[in-house]
Amino acid sequence: MKGLLTTVGRRSGSLMLVSPASKISLLAVLPTGAASLLPPVDRIVGTRVEERTNFPVADAEALAILKRDNPTIARVAARFVTLNPELSKDQAETIAIERVVQVAHDAVVRRDTMYDGAIVCLDWLGGRPGRHSLIAVSAGFPTDETDSK
Repeated sequence: MKGLLTTVGRRSGSLMLVSPASKISLLAVLPTGAASLLPPVDRIVGTRVEERTNFPVADAEALAILKRDNPTIARVAARFVTLNPELSKDQAETIAIERVVQVAHDAVVRRDTMYDGAIVCLDWLGGRPGRHSLIAVSAGFPTDETDSK
């Protein structure tokens, strides 16, 4: 990240560095302000801890299962049976379909929060002279062809 900021910092314009989970939102006018962005990079830390469960579902799987993607349902159900041998295939499929509602909701909230923050930053940068750069650091999120943003 510091290498990227150093390289981008050589040109003129405005740059925003945003890492919502690390509570970092900074602006620098380049090239003079680039050095001010380097120390906060050390405060950027991974904060998302995957839930420990016998019923793990990835965000992308949850979104696919909400659309009743049968191969994904079968794959997740098979995983559930492997982790919980007492379950039948039908029980595992039912649990998979029920479990994804919350997982998908949380994934969409994280995605929309990041999109909304990026839009605010880009709107603000758009009013500044020169080139504009936005570096956003997140835990990641699944995308979907039905995304409205």
